[in-house]
Amino acid sequence: MENPYSINDGSIVISAAATPGNTFIIDFPAGNHNGAAGISFADGHVIIHKWLDPRTFSPSFLIGPGMGSAMSTLQTPDDPDCFYLASITSAPR
Repeated sequence: MENPYSINDGSIVISAAATPGNTFIIDFPAGNHNGAAGISFADGHVIIHKWLDPRTFSPSFLIGPGMGSAMSTLQTPDDPDCFYLASITSAPR
């Protein structure tokens, strides 16, 4: 599910405490399937989510040789996908 331009471990990380003006993504998700991705959970269930904001899955600053995890964190203010992902995390709120 991780974007090939930020892949380093096969998973994505987002802030579970997304607030207006303060959303960010670490290790961007892929959008290979028509701008959507499958998300699997530790309990075995899976959902498919279509990304609403292109910044979520197509971080243009990552494209190029030698780019990757060292530059894979980007603030994406008010990204609706960050709010969605934060709402389905297991971290305390």
